[in-house]
Amino acid sequence: MPVRVGHWNTPLALILSALPALHLHADEQPSTLTQDVGPAVCEFVRTTMQTTEPQWHERLDRGYRWWPHWYRQDIIAEQAEKNFDIALSKVRIETVLLTDVRASKQLYENLSKLNAQATTSALIHDPETETVFLFSGVLAHEQNLEIAQQLAAMSTALQVSEAAMQASEFQKLLGGSPLESLPPGGQQRLTPDDMTNFLSSIAVPMGDRPSVYKGTACPRAKREVGHWSLLTNADADGLSAEFEWTPGADPTIAKIARGDADVTSETVLLRMSADERHKMLGNGMQVALLLPIHVPEEVGPSIANRLNLAERHASVVGHHWGAWTWVKGPPEIDPLDRLKAGASLEPSGTLMHVSFLPNAAAIPGIGSILFQTAAVRSKWAKRWIDAHTNLRLPAG
Repeated sequence: MPVRVGHWNTPLALILSALPALHLHADEQPSTLTQDVGPAVCEFVRTTMQTTEPQWHERLDRGYRWWPHWYRQDIIAEQAEKNFDIALSKVRIETVLLTDVRASKQLYENLSKLNAQATTSALIHDPETETVFLFSGVLAHEQNLEIAQQLAAMSTALQVSEAAMQASEFQKLLGGSPLESLPPGGQQRLTPDDMTNFLSSIAVPMGDRPSVYKGTACPRAKREVGHWSLLTNADADGLSAEFEWTPGADPTIAKIARGDADVTSETVLLRMSADERHKMLGNGMQVALLLPIHVPEEVGPSIANRLNLAERHASVVGHHWGAWTWVKGPPEIDPLDRLKAGASLEPSGTLMHVSFLPNAAAIPGIGSILFQTAAVRSKWAKRWIDAHTNLRLPAG
């Protein structure tokens, strides 16, 4: 029987692993990989989280929405798209928190600072609707159905609790008004659901323990999917990898090893720190993807928001965990010190995608999953940057 979030005292992954997965009946089993599994992911999340009270939730054709408190969360599967003869379904997990938020330079600067501490959700401003919302998502297909269900359930619990803990801070920094939403019965929910306590009662206390990612998570990712990169290094404490940005480019570390005069980076750097400490959630793993381009300060934060919004609408980017943010100056996230070795960024900064996995969100193989997603995201970001901006590599 599923356990209410407020009563959990073990990692979410362990709870989920003890629950029976939702399976199709035998007569519904597909013979190919064309089954649209998105709605099954949504139903798994709904039943696992015991979102069953009719007065606080509403079933939809491809998911559901529910009211954990004064705000509403949507868990909806988009129509599956076929890619290499595999039906891929994107499951969106969203919570709209603020309305009447006007676009401004200060708004995007504050959003970027908040997203620098992102866990699995991005905080995004939509200038058309003038709303601010939390967004995360998973990409599901038949072969990854079980892991997609677990990722979606984690995202749902983390996002609901983050909204409860930080909504007032978001309004203070971003402006606007709380977007209060009424459930089907027309009466506002006054007593919050137990799930809103997931961070404070489960994730934060578990963050006081040593990182569960330290040890095998990063070496396993290198072993399983390191070939997706140009070069990968990993040990018990973390991982660094380089993905192609400029076609045919050499890894920056290879340039440094050869003693090249010009070691300007032409690659995207992935860094997984298996023993990172989040200011709110304690110990866990940070995943950062750094682009090698020069992004001026006057446009950097707004472009980061545009990237987050574009990724929300993109069809295939992998799992949507974390957020794009703008970082000022040469970011100190490179364990290989490639910047100090001669490569340089313009003083203004660049763009980085960052996520943080608290101890409570650990599942076997998560490092490999996020490594693959980073590889796909780097290619998508290159296409988007080239199509929508004039941003280029800095001079060597």
